[in-house]
Amino acid sequence: MGYTRPEIRSLEFRDAAGAVIPFGERWADRDDGPPEDAYSREEHPERFAPLHTIAEALIAHLRDAYDVAVWEGTASFSELLNAPGIDESTRAVRITPRDPHCAPITLTFTDLPGVMLTSGYYSDTAFPSCGCSACDETWEEEGARLEDHVLAIVAGGFTERAWPSPWRELRAPDGSWAESGSVQEGTVPAERLATAEARLAELRRAHPAGNWQPWPVRVRP
Repeated sequence: MGYTRPEIRSLEFRDAAGAVIPFGERWADRDDGPPEDAYSREEHPERFAPLHTIAEALIAHLRDAYDVAVWEGTASFSELLNAPGIDESTRAVRITPRDPHCAPITLTFTDLPGVMLTSGYYSDTAFPSCGCSACDETWEEEGARLEDHVLAIVAGGFTERAWPSPWRELRAPDGSWAESGSVQEGTVPAERLATAEARLAELRRAHPAGNWQPWPVRVRP
């Protein structure tokens, strides 16, 4: 059974004058981009609350459709460091395929509200990526991005490299999009990188392309 986004009612927010705020389109008519003070403002961060609903739906789908172990606790387990909105009491759900050649993921529910996706050994991606008024993100766009990332990982479209420097690539199952890049130096602890390098070397020996494999589907009686 494929993943289906749960029904989420549309959200509407207004400014001090009572006008509806067109999040996602606020600066479209400004040739000079957003005003400078918008970069230091977070207006109605509660507009991202549906990201928690989407994350819950993804967790339920992965638990039901794939042969995985699910662990739920706090972010102290997830090894996330220096991530905004995350402390040791933040809820985290770890989903680990029973095939060691498949990338595990952790979904951490941040206070923004938002979601931090940890995939493989050291790849952390935030949803929303920022949340400030200048970036003007919407839950719809960020929710679709979260779904795309998770489903690409599950389909085997994720590659990590720890040496000579941390690097990752993610590709859609149908090839419609791809993104790649280096992980910022100093953001991943040396011990974590050393573990990643050894285990990713094992993965390359089994699969020369070096990509994490598609998750095993749950076999039902």
